[in-house]
Amino acid sequence: MPTEDSNIPAQQKGNQHDTVEQITVKTREQAIGLYYEARTRLLDVSNWSQIAHGPSSEFTLTDSEGHKITRLAQQGDKLKIDLPGPGSLIGGGNDWVLIEQIQDELDSLLDTELTSIRVRPTYNPESDEATIAHFFTNDATSTFLIKRFGTTVSAEIHGRNEIPNTHGNFIDVIRHLSVAMGDLFGFSKPQWKHLTKGLLDNELKQK
Repeated sequence: MPTEDSNIPAQQKGNQHDTVEQITVKTREQAIGLYYEARTRLLDVSNWSQIAHGPSSEFTLTDSEGHKITRLAQQGDKLKIDLPGPGSLIGGGNDWVLIEQIQDELDSLLDTELTSIRVRPTYNPESDEATIAHFFTNDATSTFLIKRFGTTVSAEIHGRNEIPNTHGNFIDVIRHLSVAMGDLFGFSKPQWKHLTKGLLDNELKQK
């Protein structure tokens, strides 16, 4: 089984998507340096919108109770996501996800190393309501990963089991369906492409 597959849930229902950007450099040392730079960018989620090579949603790292924090992401933290357009009422104008897993893996035999963050829709910790504050149900996951294989470094985003969230108040349900259908038809693909390029910084690309 490829290393990254163990971090990406199996696709069982709904939609899925995969976005991959990769760079091959001249030496292993350059690749290792690029991998660790990209790994730091990956974990610095509050700056994703700044590093993205194009328009992006705003991501804010919070602790489990929704308080903004300024450090690299840790398992159990939450992300507050401000999408363009109308926000979720139950989410306080935002969508929320839980960072349910952060993995670091190394396979010396294959000369491969990987860091991944897996997130899942969750409730708004700033609200008393235990309703999922996201346009997808909490069956959905997004796995963001940085991988080095020899002299090639890749940034990848894998969405699995994406089902529109039809629970909550009427306004939110209409909003969730609208956003989710746009996502299912690929309208979010450019944003993920912008982010994967920003994580790798294309100026380092092999000439």
